Parts: sequence; structure tokens; C-alpha cells
Amino acid sequence: MMFHYKIRKGYEFSFIQILFAVPLIIAIGCTKTPKAESPEGALQKYVQIAFGAKSFADKQKLAELSTGEALEYLNTMNEEDFKMQFLDSNLRLVSVKAKDKRQESDGDVSLVYELEYKDGKSEQLTTYSNKKIAFLTQGADGFWKIKATKNLKTFIEKTDDLVITPDSTN
Repeated sequence: MMFHYKIRKGYEFSFIQILFAVPLIIAIGCTKTPKAESPEGALQKYVQIAFGAKSFADKQKLAELSTGEALEYLNTMNEEDFKMQFLDSNLRLVSVKAKDKRQESDGDVSLVYELEYKDGKSEQLTTYSNKKIAFLTQGADGFWKIKATKNLKTFIEKTDDLVITPDSTN
């Protein structure tokens, strides 16, 4: 026995279709897509693109969110450099958290954030936690762009033992 519901004349849905459609609609509606309309959104979007890069075309997406030193750095990368830095990487993003936002006198923003990611594919992953600062400026289009980033602290957590032999110190 199949239950059917008529929404409007000509539109008929079964109970099973509705059962699968409702969670999908809720998931799509509740998923946050970061936008570069705020400094935090621009940073989040940049980090997600950087860690999720799948092709050389993603370089252009990163360039659209960059200016100044950050854009110069991307522009100096050839296809092989970009592939090695972004595409062939075994890094997996765990989280990015904005911590301290400060408005500069020229209207730019400095944003301290923590970036946590894992290196490797096995269970013996190395976890990195970076405390960084991003300098952002608002473009003429109203969207925020990353001018530069600076590393403040790095913590490395390995699940296996670190062995230092006399031969490895030379």
C-alpha cells in the first residue's frame, strides 16, 4: 500500500519521496557557505578552498580572495608549484576559528585565528595547530580580501614516538 499526497493539481508525491526530500532540504538550508562579506567569512572561504583544492583552476578562486603580498605569492606559483603546495598535499582541515578581530586605523582588519589540520591518511596522523594572524582589506566590490598572513605559533602532536638517534642530529 503506497500513500500519495497531492500538493497541487498534477503534483503527486509518495510518502517515501517526501521522507527522503525533507532531510535533504533541511541539510541544504542549514549548511553555511562562507561569504567574503566579512573578514571572518573571507578567511573561512579561503581556507576551505585551499584545503579542498582539486585542480589548477582553484588558484584563480584563491586569487579572487587575495590582494597585496598574498596575491603576489599566488602569482609567482607556476602550475607545478601550485600542484605541490595544494593539490598533492595530504593535509586535511580539522577546523579554523577566528579569535581576535581588530580594526586598524586605515580600515583594514587584523584577524588572529587558529588553524588545525592533520597530515597523513592513516590512523597515525600528525596534528598541527597553528595560531596565525591574517591582514585583510575591503575591496571596491565590498568583499574582504587577504593581504598577508603571519604564523605566530605552531604546535605539533604526533601519535607515535619521536625517536632521535645520534646520527639524526648531524
